[in-house]
Amino acid sequence: MIDFVFKLHYALLIKSHDVSTVAVELSGALLIISVLTGLIVWWPLTGRWRQALTVKPKSGGIRCNYDLHKVFGSYTALVMLPVLFSGIYMVLPYNVVPVLELFSPVTYRYWFHSTPPTGNTQAIGMDQAVAIARQRYPAGRPHFIYGAPEPTQTYTVCQNGVDAPGSLLQRRCVVMDRYSGKILDLDDPTIGTAGEVFTQWQWPLHSGQAFGMTGRILVFLSGLACPALFITGVIRWLQKRRAHKLKAA
Repeated sequence: MIDFVFKLHYALLIKSHDVSTVAVELSGALLIISVLTGLIVWWPLTGRWRQALTVKPKSGGIRCNYDLHKVFGSYTALVMLPVLFSGIYMVLPYNVVPVLELFSPVTYRYWFHSTPPTGNTQAIGMDQAVAIARQRYPAGRPHFIYGAPEPTQTYTVCQNGVDAPGSLLQRRCVVMDRYSGKILDLDDPTIGTAGEVFTQWQWPLHSGQAFGMTGRILVFLSGLACPALFITGVIRWLQKRRAHKLKAA
């Protein structure tokens, strides 16, 4: 069940990788545009913030739907925008990283490759890969292990719970050669460039992990807000359409 939900979320159950990445990227970009334009339309130029952030009590159906739409959008926008951007980044890092590199050097684990040895040398096992990562970060708890289906791909072991002074992020990833176990790269915000730290924040922001249970709850609520915004938005559009027809009649 979890695998089904993950594939639905990550690729919309589309088997073609090229098609699924474009579909997810476009939907994420359109949602970002929708949220930003919604904020512009909602912004209270008159300074009536209380009215803009609350639902008017005992209001009729039309006003109640309008208030619900603006309240759902205004309260979740600050969470929704980083969640949407990080989703685009994780689906299409090859497109996002070159833009980041205009401002700061960035390395990404897919940039690295394993070197297939001559002879019949076998790749190290996943247990060995985890052991190598834990040698680098003994306090960490293995969370994700990225395998290497292709001969030149690398192993990546990501761990949570790595407590480091001065860093909110407790997630570290170790990229290694699948044959020799040599460490090729570290996702570590305490030693990375500004661009690398920015990329390392994307998964914790997308999942809410960066801010513990509070962050996860906020991301969960922003996910629930999406269908609420769509439904109230469609209702609002139908209401205005009906009003225009009555006015023109």
